Amino acid sequence: MRQWRFVIRDHSLRVIAYIEDAISWDAARAENDIGSFTLILPPSHSLALFAVDNIIEFHRSDDGKTWLLDGETCWFIRDAFFSWDGGKESIEVSGHDTIGLLDRRIVAWYAVANTELAQNYYSKKFGPADQALWELFYENFGAGTAGYLGGDVPASVTAVYPASERRMAHVTQDPVRAEGPLVSAEFAWKSVLTAMKDVVRAAAEAGVLFVFDIVYSTDSDTPFVFRIWHTLRGVDRTQGSQRIIFSRRHENVSSISLRQVHSSEATWIHVGGPGQASLRVMQGVAAPWTIFKRSPFYPIEAFVENTKTADQATLLSTGKAELYRKQAKFSFSGEAKDGPLTRFGITYRYGDRVLCEHRGVLGVCRISRYRITLSGGREVIAIPFETVEGEEV
Repeated sequence: MRQWRFVIRDHSLRVIAYIEDAISWDAARAENDIGSFTLILPPSHSLALFAVDNIIEFHRSDDGKTWLLDGETCWFIRDAFFSWDGGKESIEVSGHDTIGLLDRRIVAWYAVANTELAQNYYSKKFGPADQALWELFYENFGAGTAGYLGGDVPASVTAVYPASERRMAHVTQDPVRAEGPLVSAEFAWKSVLTAMKDVVRAAAEAGVLFVFDIVYSTDSDTPFVFRIWHTLRGVDRTQGSQRIIFSRRHENVSSISLRQVHSSEATWIHVGGPGQASLRVMQGVAAPWTIFKRSPFYPIEAFVENTKTADQATLLSTGKAELYRKQAKFSFSGEAKDGPLTRFGITYRYGDRVLCEHRGVLGVCRISRYRITLSGGREVIAIPFETVEGEEV
């Protein structure tokens, strides 16, 4: 039977307590989004353990001897509630995971004054998607906080404390590969997390999935590392000896569904640029022939505007994004459970790509979210699986 314990560290990352008597707890994570936790404890624990931003690690074990850190993350205490009611006293702490740190900075640069001149250097990004993600972190959390160009920086960044105070202790980042699709976007005054989600969304419209996280490990000289994955965080378990299929037949799902949706589909996009009447700049984008003429009653047309530019490559990109948004959807969803040959955290993990089967149809899904709850000594693990955009059946 799986066992759990909790390790608490102070701001210097020094271990200050091991806790094995939790009354109940709940923790949930999702790729590219903030995770949250709640932990309820007996009153015997010292209040000093629960100072703001003290770290809690969730460790699990199947044998009571070997303990594994759950989810490559830790949890930051942001709220604590100490109650006494009818003779019963308890402590409740809650907070966020490492991705929540990305919501603690904003892209604090002037908005673009002149789009054609690509001002401002920090608030506007044009380049590979992973390069944009890397720069957003570097300029707001990393070493780039010390090298700002004065003309681009508002007084709110420099008037009170040096801009270098924005650099976050303990946190570093992996080198960038700069291999993603080109994205163009402005992020002034958004949170860094929101800006990163915008980049990921733009890359997805070009058919490329990016996952980002701040990975936590106490076995390294760099305990917090901002990392970007190209298409897949975990292991591809759709082929070879690592192949895993979730289906009723394999007795490892509590629910599963297959959805086919054509109601919002378009296979031919007309893109309108600047100009009027016959002088208007236009661009067309169409799906491959087998989709373009899916039936004798196709194609299905749609119109989208981008009057800010006459550049054909940009208009083509606008059309491709709209075609992607209006494509037919063939998707799986469901919830996994431990089966004879599948066990979460053992045979497959958070971030893996897996196969799903329903009514004779086989498709690719991702384990991109999970939630673990323990109450009254009973553990419940909710592991939704779902088709990721760009990997439809």
